[in-house]
Amino acid sequence: MTRSQILDKLKSTLISMDQGFQNNVDAISDASTLTNYLGLSSVNMLYLVIAIEEQFDIVFDAEKPFETVGELVDFIEQKLK
Repeated sequence: MTRSQILDKLKSTLISMDQGFQNNVDAISDASTLTNYLGLSSVNMLYLVIAIEEQFDIVFDAEKPFETVGELVDFIEQKLK
């Protein structure tokens, strides 16, 4: 799966979590922050992790939290290898 495909799937996951993301999903980039730009709370982050694990069939085992979409995509990309 390419980086672009991962990002597209991640965007779809965000929209399925909250329709509010549909308005600005095209503006999401690697530099977008998860908490400030996307406004994800700690509870939303937990839901996102669960959704990503299901969508990509991976398990999160990261020790530090992700700050940007790019860091999250990097992690998913590594897990899929």
